[in-house]
Amino acid sequence: MIAPPMPRLAAVLIAPLLASACVSPPPPAPAPVPSAMSASAAGVSASELGAWVDAYALGFGKQWGEGYQFTGYLAIVENGNIVFGKAYGKANRETGAVATRATRFRIASLTKQLTAAAILKLAEQGKLDPGDPIKKHLGEAPKRWDGITIHHLLTHTSGISTYTLDAELMKDRDKPHTPAEVIARVIDRPLDFDPGAKFSYSNTGYVLLGMIIARVSGSSYEAYLQENVLRPAGMLHTSTVDAPDAPDAAVGYTVDEDDTVRPAQPIDMSLPFAAGGLRSTVDDLAAWDRALAGSSVLGEASRQRMFTVEKGTYAYGVNRSRFEGHDVLSHSGNIDGFTAYLARALDRRVAVIALSNNDRFDANRVGGAALRMALTGKRLAPPGEPAAVPFDAAFTARITGEYRLTEASRKALEEKIPKEIVDSAIGMTISVERDRLFMKPSGQQRVRVFRGPDGVLFTKQDPLELVPEPAGDSPAQVTALTLKQGGFAGRYERAPRP
Repeated sequence: MIAPPMPRLAAVLIAPLLASACVSPPPPAPAPVPSAMSASAAGVSASELGAWVDAYALGFGKQWGEGYQFTGYLAIVENGNIVFGKAYGKANRETGAVATRATRFRIASLTKQLTAAAILKLAEQGKLDPGDPIKKHLGEAPKRWDGITIHHLLTHTSGISTYTLDAELMKDRDKPHTPAEVIARVIDRPLDFDPGAKFSYSNTGYVLLGMIIARVSGSSYEAYLQENVLRPAGMLHTSTVDAPDAPDAAVGYTVDEDDTVRPAQPIDMSLPFAAGGLRSTVDDLAAWDRALAGSSVLGEASRQRMFTVEKGTYAYGVNRSRFEGHDVLSHSGNIDGFTAYLARALDRRVAVIALSNNDRFDANRVGGAALRMALTGKRLAPPGEPAAVPFDAAFTARITGEYRLTEASRKALEEKIPKEIVDSAIGMTISVERDRLFMKPSGQQRVRVFRGPDGVLFTKQDPLELVPEPAGDSPAQVTALTLKQGGFAGRYERAPRP
């Protein structure tokens, strides 16, 4: 599975990574995608591959209802051409509008690769070098940042904490913020580690990159991006100007604790800036795939630098890893109302674009499966959704209470997940309200959980499980819970009563 750049311990453990859009006349509707085109990379016809992917995408929500269906647009790109494309659900539930390839979605952290490309373009123009200390271009940077370079920001190895974990700032997400105001929230904090020592995903670093782009170019981040990256790539409907009420803009939704779909929380798109501040379209992201395969934006040396991994799997704005035996670049994004996923196999010229306007549906879930089918030529069965079984007072008495992450689990998780996220989940409460179960990490919002037939608790919004000890229907009180998500596991032991 190609995972997001930063795994989530729970649906709300990571603050939304943020994004934005553009004011422009509605583009003409694209021609419909033919039902059969070239053979796919794995030898299966495009029409057959499309049927497999469509059946898989339609499998979501069969058991759990409309809040868990995939809504948005899914496309498979081969050699720069869209060979399968289909809209799901509604782009606007009020008007009934259905998405097209020209519908503009917030793409959240997919923005980062475009910000990285802008930095590399400035380097090609001789205006900066990724090895430059950031102090060279941002004189207001504190002395403790003297060892941080542009390269460190690009690769999330700077040690600067991410501002999206600032609860007070995120509470005011619907208000405008300048980049300087955002940086002010972290500028006095000590570094999490020495620059270059490790990887820790930081949206702050990409806000700083946007500020550097503006300073060095002498224009705004938006203006430089448009002239030097977006237009040369043929991305004519991508911008940081959000325009959420425009006819071509998808409306973002969320799902509440009662499984009801409702409009997502408002967010002012000045907050994400260069870390996630773009709206884009499927057609524009297909154009970006073509640009990364050619020289319309960056030369060969710059593209190779962009794709070179520094720590873990992260390069410049993209993850690079082996997936089904292929060399794949990928990134995910999550912001209020939207999730996004873009992956491309470098050695097969196959890409997948998944844009969702439901922030409780991880676009990676459908996009990753589509990429797997495209690369292997093997059909995947539609996703299963386990039935939630009723629970009684005896079960809730066994499992409700306070739990605390063990020291061994904390140390193991801190090797892979930013310390602030682990700290926000040191404790966990399992509670019941109106015959509904909830888990609440100590520093996060609560998440509704359901009981499976085997007694394991699960969430519908994220592939997350809580495995109790003792397991099953044992009458004994649960003494520990193992939280499993995205390949990570953390053991929580019941806290003693005060």
